[in-house]
Amino acid sequence: MAIERFFGWVKDPPGYQAYAATLEMAEDFWDQLRARDDGADRYCYRALRLCLEDAKLDAWLVQDGEWTRIRTYDQGNIGSCVGHADAKRWAYMAALDIYLRLEPEQFVGMGCPEVAYGLSREMSGMLGRGDGSTGYGMAKANTEWGSVAQAVYGKYDLRRYSVRTCYEFGLRGVPAEIKSVAKQHRYSRYLRVDTAEKAWLCAGAGLPFNQCSSLGWEGRRDEDGAIRQRGRWSHSMCCGAARRTTKKGRKLILIDQSWHPDWTSGPYWLDQPEGSFYADLDAVGEAVSEGDSFVDLGFCGYDRPPVPKSFTEA
Repeated sequence: MAIERFFGWVKDPPGYQAYAATLEMAEDFWDQLRARDDGADRYCYRALRLCLEDAKLDAWLVQDGEWTRIRTYDQGNIGSCVGHADAKRWAYMAALDIYLRLEPEQFVGMGCPEVAYGLSREMSGMLGRGDGSTGYGMAKANTEWGSVAQAVYGKYDLRRYSVRTCYEFGLRGVPAEIKSVAKQHRYSRYLRVDTAEKAWLCAGAGLPFNQCSSLGWEGRRDEDGAIRQRGRWSHSMCCGAARRTTKKGRKLILIDQSWHPDWTSGPYWLDQPEGSFYADLDAVGEAVSEGDSFVDLGFCGYDRPPVPKSFTEA
């Protein structure tokens, strides 16, 4: 059965070049990552699995033989890939803040793709027309407006993804009452990821990013859980929640898809997330070289409430 694919990244070189020109070059940051990087394999998505288990959000986990996998988002028949990629990246960052960076935060749920999509379209100047969004629009939205988890916000029940709501937010914008919550969870700053080395360093440091490019990929994973680059898509996917080097020296970076998991087949590598695939580092480098991939360096998450202590024991 043929799988219908919906993409949604809008290639806008003047837009992302103008945005990138406002960002720091931050060579000191990349130098620090280089100095700290040991080249080892990293499976940072496991932090999210732990958070989902802790929060008892079992609907986001699927048992596959001996492995527990994180379920994929499924954007449905709308070009909302930018919002979905960012919602997954948001969830990874929240989990890594807790389990890797040991920040005093709590995990409240997965990122909300409808809100991410709507805000990114507003910052891309695309409300009221067409479909799709941009990577730089998503980055601008996260620093200007912030983001939210899947939850209930007044009359809006966003606990489960809705194509219709995604379309409405992408057409008319995100309601003010949701924006007011999102503003409490804004991002600090973004840097451009435009080389294979930077992508590799981000994956090693627990900094997944929204990869936007026109590269396409085959539909079957090989024995490494990887897919080769082939053809052209205009698509955004969450990149860098894991990296590894195979015994044969093949360098791979994990990419999370936002489609139904049946879009691809073939073996997974250990417990990699449902519907995801590893990609060769040089292919990832070609993807990010297009210029619309950005990584955030931290956001204001959800504070962990104080735990009451008993002072009655002798």
